[in-house]
Amino acid sequence: MQRPPLPYSRQKIEKDDIEVVCRTLERDVITQGPELQTFEEELASKCGARYAICFNSGTAALWAAVASLGLEKGVDGVVPAITFVASATALIQAGVRPIIADVNPATGNLDADTLRASITEKTSVIVVVHYGGLPAPMEEIARVAASYGGIPIIEDAAHALGASYKGEPVGSCSLSKATVFSFHPVKAITTGEGGALVTNDSGLAEKARRYRHHGITPVPERGPWYYDVTSLGMNGRITEFQCALGRSQLKKLDSYIVERNAIASTYDDRLAATDGISSAAKAPEGSLHAYHLYPARLDDPSDRGALFETLISAGIRPQVHYIPLHYHSLFRSLGAPEKGSLKGAENFYETEISLPIYPGLTREDQERVLNAIAGFFAAKRLT
Repeated sequence: MQRPPLPYSRQKIEKDDIEVVCRTLERDVITQGPELQTFEEELASKCGARYAICFNSGTAALWAAVASLGLEKGVDGVVPAITFVASATALIQAGVRPIIADVNPATGNLDADTLRASITEKTSVIVVVHYGGLPAPMEEIARVAASYGGIPIIEDAAHALGASYKGEPVGSCSLSKATVFSFHPVKAITTGEGGALVTNDSGLAEKARRYRHHGITPVPERGPWYYDVTSLGMNGRITEFQCALGRSQLKKLDSYIVERNAIASTYDDRLAATDGISSAAKAPEGSLHAYHLYPARLDDPSDRGALFETLISAGIRPQVHYIPLHYHSLFRSLGAPEKGSLKGAENFYETEISLPIYPGLTREDQERVLNAIAGFFAAKRLT
């Protein structure tokens, strides 16, 4: 019997998740009700932050985070080259010019040196991406931001719910204005589509809530029906049944992260004995990797296409994360660096391949991936 293909990631939905969603659908209120409020409280508590505001996508949460800073049009914002495009388009939506920074080629993350090289006189925000679930070096980044007058930091932690940095949960916002998460099906937990912003800043939290609902502010003294539109916003609302699923999933987050780390350890051990490919970067001591991705690295970039095809033929669907931002037409039209100028990001991209990693990936499945890789390099040595 043909085995099902192994994607690079996928959701894990169990019977108890389905049951809570079904119960929520039987209620009168199915959006912006008690499940939302409770999910936000539980998420904030999990992250060690004061406030959580949930949205219908991580992208909407990013837009709200940047918009809520109230930046002037035409200022600059630093964003790493290795990330999904939403990290940068959130800046553009707020009228901020993205300054695309190089990354540490060993991790794919922004670091103090690559940040410092990208700051301009007009830099007014820094977007730090915790690539693949590996926490970026926030203390060093925060020191650089402080040395330039306290540039606000937004953490794009779409990959990093459940990770920790030097003993604190990613999302505590101890070194940033806000942290944003995604609940897309391939992420640590899922609400189908969805996301959240967490912060310790009460003013930013209130602005983000208004942004989620078209910039609307109720004015009850003028009547129970009356409201004023005080700022730009959007429909970023998330449903009650999505929040019910998120609450159920959040209870399993710790076990999911343990499982992801166990899979990564298996990959680490086997890839260490395989010439031609290296394991993913590990979290530093005292921090915890969320392993949203397992980005293996090839010694020879020219091997990637052939290895990709070998894995596809074996029923395995790897991926590449990500095409650097400055390769895309949109960002080139806005003055992005030329190809060839961001050596760290380009080397990372050219040698990266994301292997399957998700809760429910069995040991047999892991061996299937590793055996296909070992077979590829064994065959290469014979040619």
